[in-house]
Amino acid sequence: EGISGAIAEKGKGIGALLLNWEATEKQVKEAANMMLARYTALKKRRESLRDYLLERMEDAGIEQISCPEFELTVVKNPPSVEIEDADELPTAFLEVKISKQPVKKAIKKAIQAGEEVPGASLTQKTRLRIR
Repeated sequence: EGISGAIAEKGKGIGALLLNWEATEKQVKEAANMMLARYTALKKRRESLRDYLLERMEDAGIEQISCPEFELTVVKNPPSVEIEDADELPTAFLEVKISKQPVKKAIKKAIQAGEEVPGASLTQKTRLRIR
């Protein structure tokens, strides 16, 4: 009873700590999601305002605005390729990507049905459940 009782008591303490950490993880994830939403909104507003200013400067024929703190300049980006219809492209300009991914559900079903699947096997691990 001595060692079993000590392990049980320690298990209770660790279980409580794990539940606490799980709750904290959820709170941190919620906060991170809120921060991500705020970041996304700020970035979108910044990009929108930058595009607005660029369009107004181009419409007015202004290439540069200077002040003591910074300078705004309309500059050309390097040329970039825009694909209008990928189906019309010659094959010399196409890349075929093939990837093989194991279909785990099908493999599991086959093995459970008694089929041998070379390169795969079923394993069953354990986990600690806290309720």
